[in-house]
Amino acid sequence: MAHFGSLNAKAVLLVLTLCLSSSLALMGLAHLSLRADADAVLTQDAQAAKLRSSDVLGKIGERVQTYAAIFASHPEVVGAMQGGDKTAMREVFVRLFKQASALDPAVGSMEITNAAGIVVMRGHNPDQSGDDKSKEILVRKALDGSPAKGLTVSPTSGEVATDAVHPIMSQGKLAGTIKIGSRFRASTAAEIKRLSGAEAILLYRGKVNASTIPDVTTLAPQAALTVSGGGTATMEIAGKSYETAALSLPIEGSEPLTVLSLTDRSPALSRLVQFESGLALKALLLMALSVP
Repeated sequence: MAHFGSLNAKAVLLVLTLCLSSSLALMGLAHLSLRADADAVLTQDAQAAKLRSSDVLGKIGERVQTYAAIFASHPEVVGAMQGGDKTAMREVFVRLFKQASALDPAVGSMEITNAAGIVVMRGHNPDQSGDDKSKEILVRKALDGSPAKGLTVSPTSGEVATDAVHPIMSQGKLAGTIKIGSRFRASTAAEIKRLSGAEAILLYRGKVNASTIPDVTTLAPQAALTVSGGGTATMEIAGKSYETAALSLPIEGSEPLTVLSLTDRSPALSRLVQFESGLALKALLLMALSVP
């Protein structure tokens, strides 16, 4: 009887070992499959956030273009340019700029030149004028009679902005140009985050122009990884793991602006761990109930 008892115990041990080995193998395969599915979903989410970010910036560009077109034909603007009086210009352009920026906080600048491309007034900074903008690409096009828009870089601050420039016509003749701009600052990144659902970092030449993640100053090496091939990459920032997709926006005559859309990986991975823990617990319980 002792011999049969020993054989029975060995058989039970063998069965348990086989069950445990099979369960571990299946759980390992399941983990790899589930992790691949989670990574695929995170990649899709990051790419979708990138497209939404592109749409947000495109809409900002369309808005400044609309404002520039409206103001270029505004009777007060045309009248101020005809009169040429600095005091009258200051009153008109400062007031219109304040109205526009109150209506849409994305409006950050208003710049008016004469027909030679010399700045005669800035609605956002009326005490600064006299500089020659005739060589700037967008202003040059407007001086030639064609509206223009695009990304520009401030030669002093290095800030990137989306600008729209329209010619101001008076009695069929060019009186000057008006430029409406939206600078890519913290408010821009916040708008991208609000409408895309992802964190946003705007990079130019390795410098962070704006970010929704605090204390981020430079990400050039990591950003290069996400730009390559238009795919996504995992980035660790401030102790968090993000799935990141990069949008590269061309700037004529300069390096492109990189917009990073960052999706937090933690919630998806946390759900995966919880699911796998529950699955493992159920498997152990089933094995325990199966033992005679």
